[in-house]
Amino acid sequence: MTAPDLPHIVLLGAGHAQIHLLARLAKLPARRRNAMLVTLVAPYPVLVYARRIAGLVAGRYTLAEVSVSLDRLIHSGRIDYIQGRALEIDTARRRVLVQTRQGGRDLHYDLLGVDTGAVMDRHQLEQRIPGARDHGLFVRPMEALPALWDRLRARTNDIEGEGTGRPAPTRIAVVGGGAGGCELALALRARLPLAEIALIEPRAGGPADLPRRVQRRVARWLNEAGVTTVPGACSALDAQSLHLADGRSLPCDAALFVTGPQPPAWLGRAGLALDGGGFLAVNRWQQSLSHPAVFAAGDVASRVDQRVPRNAVQAIAAGPVYAANLLAAAQGKPLRGHTPPGRASGFFDGSNGRAIAWRGAWVFQGEWVARWKNAVDRRFLRTFGGTENSSARHGDFAPAGLLEKSEQSR
Repeated sequence: MTAPDLPHIVLLGAGHAQIHLLARLAKLPARRRNAMLVTLVAPYPVLVYARRIAGLVAGRYTLAEVSVSLDRLIHSGRIDYIQGRALEIDTARRRVLVQTRQGGRDLHYDLLGVDTGAVMDRHQLEQRIPGARDHGLFVRPMEALPALWDRLRARTNDIEGEGTGRPAPTRIAVVGGGAGGCELALALRARLPLAEIALIEPRAGGPADLPRRVQRRVARWLNEAGVTTVPGACSALDAQSLHLADGRSLPCDAALFVTGPQPPAWLGRAGLALDGGGFLAVNRWQQSLSHPAVFAAGDVASRVDQRVPRNAVQAIAAGPVYAANLLAAAQGKPLRGHTPPGRASGFFDGSNGRAIAWRGAWVFQGEWVARWKNAVDRRFLRTFGGTENSSARHGDFAPAGLLEKSEQSR
């Protein structure tokens, strides 16, 4: 069989589910692996592990300890890697238009796997919050965090004791009161003990995307850490102030946006079935409702048969089934369904030497929980060649100039 006769699997994005497929490809017997062509399109040759982001910001982990270099998996799986991002998908012709630094490329696919993650659309956010694009800092894409940190350093006088002689402490606002926003606020407090940290959240009482008993504990930790929680919605931003919808204004030197995820713009033009929020609608096989040759997992996908939160826990859980079904489809074999884990379990990193864990009605907290979380994180990273064995380098991540270019896709 010649190469043009082989099924071509194109993978968009290198998220927490996609890495399972890369690992599966690296371990396939030669006979099965030689029966398909695989191309990976992703802006960065690394995966940043979302559940350790707070530890990176707080200074507990290095870049290598929160990331997995994809080089080994790409080489072992004999995957054609294209550093770029999707611009358009033509589902009728089964083609993907890809933007790279060298220009555009047009790829044909027989099967398409999408795990690009959600995005923070700067243009859309600017329309809702004037000044956000020029004056705000954005935590997505997470691979751009090194450049984000450099930009934050330029705006503060407090990072790691680097005083500039300014008499007033740095004033930082975290916009977004979900679990991620609360973790980031506590991490900034741990890293910047002299800064004034404000958390702008839609409602008081802790992150609404966590169980009620966990919300109360997180709210207590925020109060103990001296993080000012400000219920309200950000309506505008300028170089000195953050403005709220009710007319209040807060002095602000740096605003970090951790608002809810949005689907990439190209998804709305692809002709694929979407959910009410514009995310790619999939069934229990992680397969598109409208196009059986398309599979998706992670934040970009939305299960229509049940409500599934968008977070790293769910993406990691969907990874094995997503990977198995893409390979099964390439061989004409039956697919298997995925049962997502419930919302009733998870971890919260307090950046205070403690963490919170919950499972069902049980809630635990303390230093031993932080050690437990660290062990779980290390196990995931080691599985794919990360942690202290990672070869990820600062240069693997997005330089500041790529922040705007990468805002629509991971």
